[in-house]
Amino acid sequence: MKIAILDDYFDTLRTLACFAKLAGHQVTVWNDHVQDTGALAERLQDTEALVLIRERTQIRAPLLEKLPKLRLISQRSVYPHIDIDACTRLGIVVSSNMHAGTPSYATAELTWGLVLAAMRRIPQEMAALKAGRWQTGVWTGVRGKALGERAYVLHVIVPHRDLVARQLGEARKRAQRVEVVVEDRDFHAAPWSAACARCRPAIQPKVIAGPSVMPGPG
Repeated sequence: MKIAILDDYFDTLRTLACFAKLAGHQVTVWNDHVQDTGALAERLQDTEALVLIRERTQIRAPLLEKLPKLRLISQRSVYPHIDIDACTRLGIVVSSNMHAGTPSYATAELTWGLVLAAMRRIPQEMAALKAGRWQTGVWTGVRGKALGERAYVLHVIVPHRDLVARQLGEARKRAQRVEVVVEDRDFHAAPWSAACARCRPAIQPKVIAGPSVMPGPG
């Protein structure tokens, strides 16, 4: 089978244990990003199975109609970038593991990295150090502070309590020694906050970690 993998920017898939499952197949890995329909159609003209990495490339009807040999699209997580109706019409199977119940450790770690960097002004202090200056100010810590949106550590303010109650309950089970305080206060009351760019439909965050980038009403 001829398999194409798109948008593997750092050529990491070959290093994963699961890559060995493709042994015996003709696999082409593309490390750059191309969205032009004509260019993609040329690259994928003989592809029978297409592997996507999240939503990096839009797979729409104009492209799918130029790929007569394509029979399978495989990826992980949500698929708003794939034209499911066109795939159904053309007989292309879309297989996506929604990894329900699997925590996103990388997202959590990066979020806390942003929170700490914002509160302690780490990028600004690094820039000052490179410029020959030492400690440009005395900044605040995170202990006892309120974290807007949702979390399982420190003091939590949630604007959609019903949506996060279950997640917080699970977090308590995973971190039994961490105190979780939930308040039904306005999201904007938190002195700092953290949110993902894409979240559940009922939650539309407009802010990424930081004490000085709180969103306004609406």
